[in-house]
Amino acid sequence: MSQYLNFFVRHNEDFIPLASYSRNTHIYDIAEAPYEKIRRFSQEQLESIASRLRESKTFTHKEIARLHQEIEIIKGINITADKFDEVLDVIHNITNVISEYQEDIETLEREAIEIEFMRNMTYDDCEIFAGIEISDPTMDDIG
Repeated sequence: MSQYLNFFVRHNEDFIPLASYSRNTHIYDIAEAPYEKIRRFSQEQLESIASRLRESKTFTHKEIARLHQEIEIIKGINITADKFDEVLDVIHNITNVISEYQEDIETLEREAIEIEFMRNMTYDDCEIFAGIEISDPTMDDIG
């Protein structure tokens, strides 16, 4: 069973759903939201989440560059015919990892933009709340 991190905007005593993130997302790992309760997130906390997502993006870019260097090193090696298929498999595996990292970068950017959107809502005196495994919070669920 997958757990979800849910974000809400508060309107009077109602909580309107904004976004939901499964446990395999970066935001889920970073947000530090309570379980079966909700807590308010300040502008600064939302900005911190967006910054951490972008830092992860920077790390991933560096990993991609490192993997490209590995491919260049492998291509420079004098490969014998009996090792050709093995080396080709290694290059194929590295390019698959690069593709996964590129997808990760896109996801990190999308998540950062979504969090920044929520942060921008706080400039209009909106309050943003989040919690894990809570889909219809009430005022009593603020923890």
